[in-house]
Amino acid sequence: TASQAHPNNIAIIEKDNKIDYNTLEKQVKQTAMMFLSKGVRKGDRVLIFVPMSVSLYRIVLAVFYIGAVAVFLDEWVSKSRMEICCRIARCRAFAADNKIRILSFLSRELREIPIKIGTKLKPEQRILEQVEVMDLDDTALITFTTGSTGTPKAANRTHGFLNEQFKALLQEINPKPSDIDMPVLPIVLLCNLAVGATSVIAGFNPRKPAKMKTGKVVDQILKSKVNRITASPFFFDQISSFLFPKKGTLPKIEKIFTCW
Repeated sequence: TASQAHPNNIAIIEKDNKIDYNTLEKQVKQTAMMFLSKGVRKGDRVLIFVPMSVSLYRIVLAVFYIGAVAVFLDEWVSKSRMEICCRIARCRAFAADNKIRILSFLSRELREIPIKIGTKLKPEQRILEQVEVMDLDDTALITFTTGSTGTPKAANRTHGFLNEQFKALLQEINPKPSDIDMPVLPIVLLCNLAVGATSVIAGFNPRKPAKMKTGKVVDQILKSKVNRITASPFFFDQISSFLFPKKGTLPKIEKIFTCW
């Protein structure tokens, strides 16, 4: 694993915080034990409402570690569609920060999820050493179709599917342990974690792209010496529109990846 091959590499940079692979692995195992202590077991579905952050990947990896199923909804989904998705998914646990957990009391479907888990991790939490062995056909991840009409349909992503998806992405983007990437697409950060690369989380809210403070993102790229960016065309348009009038450059950038 990346934590064994590159324990001292920085895994994720989030604002001014950095976490190396050795520490991330420990926290994933601590989080896995926390889930078990709360009553989450193999095959249980866990609804995750956590923005792109160290906490998100720590929680997702812990869910996989114990053989549970991560369930995601679009961040911009309406309350009514969110409640429909909750009824379809039949989640046993709900992971979110305190603000979202408080707001969840306004929804009957979220209130009825029996296990509520926050994003904070106690330093003294014991670790879980034994990873759950999963079959390729076992469900790893559930996402829902987007759109505002009709009944949302759950997309079942098995461990086998994710494995093939990761292999395809790794072949396409070819991240290296020495790379410092800004992956605005969440799944690419998982690929970076698989090889020991460093991921810098861009400081903007994807739910409100028009409010992106491009100058701060450019400062992040320069400060962290980012050499790769994986993002949407909109992101690159904002960056280029900011730099062009100033004749600014990003001298460390070697590769960019985008798609329509």
